[in-house]
Amino acid sequence: MQYKTINLKGREPGELTTEVMFEIASARADGEELVKFNIPSEEALGSFYKKNLNELKRTFKKMKTAGQIQLFAMKNSFVESSTEAIFLMNKYPTVFEDSDFLNEDGYILVKI
Repeated sequence: MQYKTINLKGREPGELTTEVMFEIASARADGEELVKFNIPSEEALGSFYKKNLNELKRTFKKMKTAGQIQLFAMKNSFVESSTEAIFLMNKYPTVFEDSDFLNEDGYILVKI
């Protein structure tokens, strides 16, 4: 199972929201089921990091409520063994066998 990886480039919350919505629509058009959004590191963003992370969570929650995505999970979701993380690990075991998701920082995995 392949997944699409997106390296987010926006620095402002509004830019990130637009970028995420565009990439989700593109992935859906390409027939992708799973998208991994890499978030720039805290060192790269400085004081914008927490603000951007909160905006991304808010955006994905809105998209989930609107039915645009099925679920999303972040690193702490896998650490805490949330329902979403367990579902993704069971549904896509090859993704987690072939990659080092659990040791990476700064990503959000989205099931379209």
